[in-house]
Amino acid sequence: MAKAMLKIPALSGRGKTAANFLAAAAAPILCALFLLAGLPLVDDYGHQEAGYEPLLGLTTVDYILGKNDALMRHWDRFRGPGLQVPLLLLERALGLEDTRAQLLTRHFATYLLFILGGFCCYLLVYRLFNHRLLAWCALLIFLLHPRLYAYSLFNSRDLPFLSMFMIA
Repeated sequence: MAKAMLKIPALSGRGKTAANFLAAAAAPILCALFLLAGLPLVDDYGHQEAGYEPLLGLTTVDYILGKNDALMRHWDRFRGPGLQVPLLLLERALGLEDTRAQLLTRHFATYLLFILGGFCCYLLVYRLFNHRLLAWCALLIFLLHPRLYAYSLFNSRDLPFLSMFMIA
């Protein structure tokens, strides 16, 4: 009985109508619309302190390479650098030297991860309850929650954790 509850019924070739297709494609379309709507906001929403986030990423990379042990003395050592290190490596690969470009890249990556987490929230609720309307409500609550949406544009520690929890 538990296995039957976890199955996601796929749209079969027989009886596939435009309404079924629209119902199945609506969540990805909504997530894409939220992504497009949030792109202009990434530039001017939630500016951070210029030196804080890059410092955590650089300190972590230097710690991994054995060059610096300041991470163990850093005041924020209990927060994971799970998103900071890949973003720092991406910034180095792209050759971003400007602090503004680095922060905008971090804001965009955090926002993109939030949208992906919202889509996975939709899939999780649909998989658990096999009810599209309920899954849609969960997606809308996730994406339209004021504090979550605001933090998705600049918080590179808590929102990636929440999004990765939803993805997992």
